[in-house]
Order: sequence, then C-alpha cells, then structure tokens
Amino acid sequence: MDKKILSICVPTFNRINHLKQSLPNLIYLANKYNLEICVSDNSSDDGTWQFIQNLSMKNECLVISRQTKNLGSTPNVIDVTRIASSYWILIVGDDDLIEENHFSELLNKLKELKNNKEHQYVLINSYLTNHDLLLSLQHGSISAPKMKQIFNNSIEEFGFVGSHVFTNDLASVLQSTALKELMGWPSLYLLAFYSLRKPTFFFSKPIVRQAFAEAALDWKPHHWLQLSIKRSQIFYNASKKANRSDIGKKIAIRQLFKLSFFKVVITSHVMFKTDTKKIINSNRFNEIISLRNNFQKNFIKLFINLLILIPPSIYFVISPSLRRKKIILNNSQDNIDGVTRDVGIID
Repeated sequence: MDKKILSICVPTFNRINHLKQSLPNLIYLANKYNLEICVSDNSSDDGTWQFIQNLSMKNECLVISRQTKNLGSTPNVIDVTRIASSYWILIVGDDDLIEENHFSELLNKLKELKNNKEHQYVLINSYLTNHDLLLSLQHGSISAPKMKQIFNNSIEEFGFVGSHVFTNDLASVLQSTALKELMGWPSLYLLAFYSLRKPTFFFSKPIVRQAFAEAALDWKPHHWLQLSIKRSQIFYNASKKANRSDIGKKIAIRQLFKLSFFKVVITSHVMFKTDTKKIINSNRFNEIISLRNNFQKNFIKLFINLLILIPPSIYFVISPSLRRKKIILNNSQDNIDGVTRDVGIID
C-alpha cells in the first residue's frame, strides 16, 4: 500500500486542554485529505494519555505513543517522527492551528515534489501575528547558494517548528544525531544540515498559526540573549555534519555582529544586568565567538563588554521605550518564542 503523503506530528506533555482544541482540527483535516496524525505523550499525568487513547479508538488516522517517563522535550519531538509512516513529516505544537485556506494547495505541491524527488525539505510560511507573515521569501525552489545568502542575512526567522516539512528519510538525521548537537532545536538543525547542501522549496502561503491558544511562554530578555547565542551554535553544529563547516562558521558568527543582536544584549542588560553578564562570560558564548580570528573575537567581546558597562539609567534616557518595557515586563506576556514554547530550548 502506498504511503500517505503527510504525517502531522504532535509532541505533547500535560496539555490536555490544548489538545482538546487542536486535535479535532487535525483529525478533520486527516480524514478529509487522507493524512496521518501522530501524537507522542511525554508521560503526562493530566489525563492526556487517556484522552488521546479514546480518540485513537474512534479515528484510524491517529497514531499514538507514550513515554514511560518524561524524557525532555527534544527526545519526545524526535520520537514522534519515529511513529510517522508518511512520505512527508510536519511537526506542530500542541497549541498550534492549521489553516485550511491553502492546505490542499500545499498537499498538491508535496505530492508533486515527492514525484520529482528534487527536494526533501519544504519551508512553509506561517502567521507571525494575525496579519503579518513570518517569512518573506520568493515562492518556489531555492538553491543552496541562495539559502546561504539568506542565512547570512538572518537565521532568526527559521526557528518556528511549524515552518518545516521534511521527508521521512531525512528524519533519520535527527534520530541519529546526539541531543547535545541538536541543543533543543531539531528543526533549525535539520534545516541548516539540508539547505546548505541541496535546494529547498519555499511555500509562501501561511499554513500553521502559532500558539492559537495564546499559551506562549513568558520569556524574559536574557532568555532571548541565550537563544540568540544558542541559535548560532546549533547552526554551526549542523554545518559540520553537512561537511559545510566553513560556510556554517561564517554564518553563525555573522549573527553576533548584527545590530539586532546588540539590541538584544542591551535590552537584556537593562532588565537583567547580572544574568546578562553571566551569559556574556559563559563558555557557550566564548565557544561561538572563538570560531573567528582573534581580532574579530576580541572586537566583539570588547564591544559587548562596553555595552554592558553603561548603567541602565543611561539607556533609559536614550530610549524611553526600554523604561516602559521594564515597567510592564512582569505584567504582560513576552513575544511568542517562535519555536516550541519549551524552556528547555534555552537551557
């Protein structure tokens, strides 16, 4: 029997209330388009397992598994791909929603790409807000050299797990890679591993809406600083596995010379001075900046240390918006993390 075209994979832990909203949407799509839904429960104790068991008895499209103990988020994300049997795999958060508007068009494109076998990776657009899109790329095939140029400009936009569709064969790369290399962000790792070597297809129309349940993690500015550093390190790790370490090294370190990174440093310093200093002096940061020559390494180290020597009060004068943000920080939700809403990604 031919494989189904797409498995939509949902790793979950103690989120039964979100699953009660998201799974009916996915099951509806699976029945309509002959898809597979895979759910891996990371040893929940809130009734999640019983809930998905009952659903699976009524819906043949639903394939479920349960960890005997909580393995952490990344092993569960990888394990849910092991139970997928379709040609293509899409991992979504348990609080994400798939929009049907362009979904059939995506499935037709996935069938076409399966037949011509020129691509094993598809980037799909998603909503960053109610109206704004996450990715601004040209629809169609993107060569490896072109992806290199795009990554040189920024790798920030490629973290959302729901933007990545890849073949079941390619999932074996994640399944065989050490967790310490993935560093909590398997989708970004796999994208870098593949796209630095082979053409990637970009589907420009939005499919997955992030965190429709509005359960985004309340991250603080120093978490975003950790994430920025970790993102570069993950990218470099993947480039080594792809035998493109020279390219990956340049792209990874380039992210730390961008104005956006310095803004993250300043915001983190203003809000969490002690934590920021620890991060800048951490082995992880020293390891990633050591990828470049001594002059560049010393320059960025000196420049950032100068930034965090300036008292927060000075930044408040320069940028009143920073002061407003500090006042409301503990009373409002921070930005959607763009990944999995799992704190493990910044450990």
